[in-house]
Amino acid sequence: MSVRERENLIKLDILESLAASQRALAKIIAGLAETMEPCEQLNRHLLRNISVLCRYQGVLASKITGIRVARLRRSKPGKPWLNQRVVPGAARPQPPDFPPPRDSTV
Repeated sequence: MSVRERENLIKLDILESLAASQRALAKIIAGLAETMEPCEQLNRHLLRNISVLCRYQGVLASKITGIRVARLRRSKPGKPWLNQRVVPGAARPQPPDFPPPRDSTV
């Protein structure tokens, strides 16, 4: 087994472990939601810990795979960008005139 294959197997093993951890975390959250009474302080504490764990696992997965997932940002949209050569109301440029095709029955 080459070094590259061994590295890939190790990366795959880590990613499988992360996926299993995410599934276990989802089961824990579902179980807590079914059995516990709502408690504001406990909910905040759990949410903070779960968020930290998910961010840590996300960073680890992106470092292993090399795939970076951008975070969604919600904000007021910026002004549209317009090319300076585009002038409102101007006629569209016409495609260049091409000579007619030559007769290929020679």
